[in-house]
Amino acid sequence: MVGEGAFDDAGRFYFAAEDRFLYALDADGIMRWRTDLGRRSAGFVAVGADGSIYAGLEDGRLLALNKDGRLLWSVRLGAGKLVAPVLLASGMVIAADTSGRVTAITHAGVRIWDTRIGEELSCAPVVGFDGRIVFGTVGGNLYFLDAAGRLTGQRYAGGVPSVVSPARAGLLLGTTAGMLIRFDETREPVWRVDLGSAVAELLVGAAGDAYAILDDGALAHASPGGVVTWRAHPIPQSITGAVLIGSGIREGPDTEAAEAVLVGITGGSIALISADGTLSWQMPLAASPLGINLDARGSVVVSTARWVTYSFQWGTALSGAWPLVRGTRSATGLPPGLAVSRPEPAQHQESLDYIYLSEFLRSPFEDDQMKALREIAARLDAGEGLVGASYPYVLSLCEEVAGSRERNSGLEPTSDSARREAIALLGRVGDLSTARFLLRLLRDELRTDFQVEILTALSALGTDAGGNGVQVARQVIDRDISRGPSDHVALAVLEYLGAIYAYEGGFLSTDGVELMTRIMGGPYARSTRDRAVDTLRHLAGP
Repeated sequence: MVGEGAFDDAGRFYFAAEDRFLYALDADGIMRWRTDLGRRSAGFVAVGADGSIYAGLEDGRLLALNKDGRLLWSVRLGAGKLVAPVLLASGMVIAADTSGRVTAITHAGVRIWDTRIGEELSCAPVVGFDGRIVFGTVGGNLYFLDAAGRLTGQRYAGGVPSVVSPARAGLLLGTTAGMLIRFDETREPVWRVDLGSAVAELLVGAAGDAYAILDDGALAHASPGGVVTWRAHPIPQSITGAVLIGSGIREGPDTEAAEAVLVGITGGSIALISADGTLSWQMPLAASPLGINLDARGSVVVSTARWVTYSFQWGTALSGAWPLVRGTRSATGLPPGLAVSRPEPAQHQESLDYIYLSEFLRSPFEDDQMKALREIAARLDAGEGLVGASYPYVLSLCEEVAGSRERNSGLEPTSDSARREAIALLGRVGDLSTARFLLRLLRDELRTDFQVEILTALSALGTDAGGNGVQVARQVIDRDISRGPSDHVALAVLEYLGAIYAYEGGFLSTDGVELMTRIMGGPYARSTRDRAVDTLRHLAGP
């Protein structure tokens, strides 16, 4: 295994290997697929809010794959080495490389903004307690960006950050000089301690305890108050990885496990270190562990150097290579989860750019409305992106225009041309929240021409917005047939179904088959019904 693997919500484990393939293992240990990445992994695999899988390559490309392992998109980023991205609940991917270039990419692979930190990065970014994205640099600084790419703060860290971790109302920072530093919510240092060796990995417990893997192979513990209470070093071996277990995982019906650290040890073993630093047990493996991962249900996966992967449940003995996976979602020690749905629009209404666009959109004249929307499209066509704070209010304004007829939002009567342009722009740069908005709009839309526009935008976004896409499309077809069929609507629904299953992966659901059958047997033209047959054959799988 190269670098860190990742779990999805169903317990499937994804990891990149030395043979340049990305592997998917089910919760029972069965390899479901593998995909040739073409180049060696940059050292991370991540899973997004919609289940998309992201892998970085050594040549600077970021790949997005669906749940079947098929490529969705590929984006080449900066000249430096890619670091693990930050994934937002909106589907946005905040990708960065060591040169200090930060790029925001939608779930559909569209670049939204680029920001340059101005220094080389020294560690992967994280999302802090306040929702800001935190970057550490080789100059010893911490930079804070919001999800719109705006630099909201900078702080000298007191050393070159090697790892940053969010903590309760603050941050914990490990440095290359071996310092562990706690910052409060105002970004002021609260305490700092010397651990004696560079901090390679950092885990934060439920109560604020810090567990640091050090470059000399030891594991050190610091209390929430900044006191180093113990240091574990399995001489002559070294600790290669760790997960935090306990504080929520039940050992029995009425008991709760204390916090403990499960570590991998070179030479071929795993060990459990209790909260007081004592060794609870140690278990031999077939080879040296390369990585340890914990999923949201409390199951642990250990990858080793000899292509043997173990999975077991905390609190049970390891029997065989892959016993039944069980667990709970209350496990602690997980990596920081998906953060913030969208950038907060609190300040954008004071932006001159926002005022300019909104004034034209609120004009009673169609030419003015179209001028604002074409300005947005022109920026994208020129490759400028939606720089900084413009992205959240572009989405907000386009949604306002697209839904103005239904919501009586205070806008002047919006022209049909402006609505169409706004819907098209949402399909071009929208996020997962946009897809849900468009589905709500589609559910209430009565005009067939706008139904087609909305379905086309949804096809561009791909996602079914959490499983509702097929159901809403069925409502559209039922309504279309009852009031007089439109082949344009039926064809747009077929295109949307194809986009959903290409993006999501898997074969056609029962609801999808029923919808296809409804179109095949409906009062549509022969060519439309034939198209439904062809689509059904394609999506039904071999």
